[in-house]
Amino acid sequence: MRIRRRTGRKTPALKFGPTTKVSGFTPLSSALFSDLRPARIVRELVQNSLDAAVEAGEPTARVEFVIESITDKDVPDMKGYEDHFKRAVKDAGDIKGNALQTANNIRDALKRLSSPEGAACLFVLDNGVGLDEKGMTSLLGEGASAKSEGAAGSYGVGHLASIPASDLRYALYGGVDKSGKRVASGYAMLASRSDPKGKTMLSADGYLVEGFTNGAGGKPPYKFMSPRAIPKIISAKLDRIRRDFGHGTVVAIPAFNRFRDDRSGRDRESFADIVFRVAAYNFSAAILAGNLAVSVSDASGDAGPLNSTTLEEVLARDKDRSRAHRSSNFYGGLKPSGQNAYSAFLALSQVERETVHTAEGALDVHLITNPHSGNTRIDLFRNGMWITDEIPGLRRADFADRQPFHAVLTLNLKDGGELHRLIHKAEGPMHISLSPKLLDAKERKRLSDALGQVADAIRKIAPQMSAEEYTPDNYLIVDMGGDGENGGRRSFAMRG
Repeated sequence: MRIRRRTGRKTPALKFGPTTKVSGFTPLSSALFSDLRPARIVRELVQNSLDAAVEAGEPTARVEFVIESITDKDVPDMKGYEDHFKRAVKDAGDIKGNALQTANNIRDALKRLSSPEGAACLFVLDNGVGLDEKGMTSLLGEGASAKSEGAAGSYGVGHLASIPASDLRYALYGGVDKSGKRVASGYAMLASRSDPKGKTMLSADGYLVEGFTNGAGGKPPYKFMSPRAIPKIISAKLDRIRRDFGHGTVVAIPAFNRFRDDRSGRDRESFADIVFRVAAYNFSAAILAGNLAVSVSDASGDAGPLNSTTLEEVLARDKDRSRAHRSSNFYGGLKPSGQNAYSAFLALSQVERETVHTAEGALDVHLITNPHSGNTRIDLFRNGMWITDEIPGLRRADFADRQPFHAVLTLNLKDGGELHRLIHKAEGPMHISLSPKLLDAKERKRLSDALGQVADAIRKIAPQMSAEEYTPDNYLIVDMGGDGENGGRRSFAMRG
């Protein structure tokens, strides 16, 4: 009898395909996430997990940030990585500025990983829908997205968020779906360079896969590793997800640089405080509704969870801050401000919602009068995530005849219908603004009409300002200081 030996599939390695594009250590493709401001990185990681939990039908998205120490033996294909890095540096020649800093950070990370103490690795685990090969392909690609209209972001841009947080510029991904099927991969961003034989220019983008395919017939362009070949650094976390959540995704960021937090004294916070502040500011609607809980675990112990019970405690710390957080260079002008984030929490938690039905879909309005800031403000949350306070047709000047108020608009996929789709499309890749220019002419008109209906509804809710108090925002009052009639002071009003 002939015995068949099971040879399995090839061990995955970082693969860099051929390219004609010369790219250095600071490629434009990562421009959206080119800095280390935690407001952007943490927000994107939590957002992706929240979206995945919604897609999985989970009532509460559970997101865990875990920091552990690893060595170079834990990171897949480190030998291949170092070889590619050395050739990239050699081909780049006399590099300067940001590119030189990136190369030096990589050198330092390699030293830390090879030391007995190792280096930090940040893992982000969730209970989302997980990943299949189609989802992993979308995650690794630029611009493509496998997400539904209910999602808040794009895999094709979002996966770049974690790259600046790794001094290696290398991230690993794994997912397990409801059936237990697993998939894993990785992405490294170095610089273009010649292959070992000097005949072909290799791309700056490296993928942890068995190889590339031609993508014919709609098949994925990558040949992913078999479940048996998934590196332990990912498979161990997938075991944990399968045991505790049933399904979900893990992102691993080796040589995690803690956002290069070199602050000292009172400005320096724990990693948990950083994560909780960003999550509380940007996802208060989701957290308060019980749709999101965030926890942190590192060498100092476990913190959290940040949930509907603990949310107010986190937001109250900055409730008197009327501007961006004091460490603005570190946080990147974290919005909304502490004062406005706390005010939004009060509106969401203390005021009964008013449902507004537009021709495109419905949203809820929570409105409080006489906010602590003294100014009218309208915030938009979609699927529990803060999007913007600059909404066309819903700006402060549009309600100058109303007493100051703070209104929070909450829009979700289930009730939002076409309004949800139009808002989502108008957000752009960063999801922190609304740009109707991203819509076609008919869609812009439909969105404008729907927002006009929301504005009318808010005017019915917000108390009108008395005639003595009311001065339209597009008038400028100039006091000349002279004597007017009956001894009064002379002033002029000019329309803007």
